[in-house]
Amino acid sequence: PDIYERRTNYLWKWVQCAFQITSLKLADETMHTSNVLKCHSAFLTILLDDICDNARSEVIFERAVQAMQGELPDDDSDLYDMIRDVWRMVQQELQATPNYRLLKPYLEAAYGQWLDSFRYSLHLALDNGAANQTPFAQAYATAPGYLVAARAAADWQRYLHVIPHTIHVYLSGLIDLLFVPGLQPEHIKPLTQIFLLTQQMSQIGNWVTTWERELPHGDFSSGLVIYALARGWVQLEDLAARADVARLAAALRACPARDDLLKLWSDARAQAAALAEATRLPALAGYVDRFSTILHMQLASEGLT
Repeated sequence: PDIYERRTNYLWKWVQCAFQITSLKLADETMHTSNVLKCHSAFLTILLDDICDNARSEVIFERAVQAMQGELPDDDSDLYDMIRDVWRMVQQELQATPNYRLLKPYLEAAYGQWLDSFRYSLHLALDNGAANQTPFAQAYATAPGYLVAARAAADWQRYLHVIPHTIHVYLSGLIDLLFVPGLQPEHIKPLTQIFLLTQQMSQIGNWVTTWERELPHGDFSSGLVIYALARGWVQLEDLAARADVARLAAALRACPARDDLLKLWSDARAQAAALAEATRLPALAGYVDRFSTILHMQLASEGLT
């Protein structure tokens, strides 16, 4: 209970509002059903995210995955039971949708990428080169936040595209497609490209509005910090000197990182809009434009989410 109380009503309301704003064009009742399914899926992410943040253990994370796959006893632990039961519910809800058979391979790949994004984050956070330790098994405390940022900065393009823990926009698009009438196989490839672009837009909006709140906690996982480090606008020593957070924040505000990321956001929006226009699927009407609203919401809630 302490974990989920800490997530606050504010954040859950924000997530639900974002799901509603960015839904594809569906009938009201269908949209409600789809959004409930999105929230159930998002709840699984919070469960796994808290395992990564609190346990910081590959072993515990992989046991959670085993629970999802039904490979642990039902009474192994309350946490694993909850993960297993929610995952089963999500799978049942997915399988009951009109377009499930058509989208099944894309959903399976998306949920696989979702799990791999957690593994990638653990890879960045854990010292897997320590003697006598299996990969990812070392405690997070041995790899402070500034070393996480250094590893991500050295792999910036992958970090930008893997987007750890935050595949919800992509998954939300696929979940809405489960209910779209007249969906054809030839629609799916451009649609998945659109959802990956809007996913990136959402993540960039998060990065440029949450980084400053995270600095005092030694959390340098924001793409804004990592991009600035990759470009040499701040140095690893600046991140390691946590006592001088104000100076680091000033340097990050003064560098071009925020403007560059917002330019990436604009480029992604233009690509997504062009693909949506070429696809000519009625359910896409207004979809890409609504991510401008999401960006304004992120900017307006800066420091809160």
